[in-house]
Amino acid sequence: MYLKGWNDYHTFNREQSKTTPTFFITYEQLILDPVPEVKKLFCFLLDVESVDGTVVEDRIVQICGQGHKKHEVYKLKSGTGKLYR
Repeated sequence: MYLKGWNDYHTFNREQSKTTPTFFITYEQLILDPVPEVKKLFCFLLDVESVDGTVVEDRIVQICGQGHKKHEVYKLKSGTGKLYR
């Protein structure tokens, strides 16, 4: 029952994204390499090709550069820095 509900939810979202602009991103993408992912998000939100060379890019780099270690939910492998899978 749970999986059917989950599948129905994602089917609905995929259908809605055909008429409503939708941006999909995973938490893992934000944790492992946040700068390019957040830049893509802002390009989507601002409806621009690139945020390179803008104040938006500067702020993204500044904020993402502050790190996420104290808020990290997923533990990364010590040797590779990748998620346990």
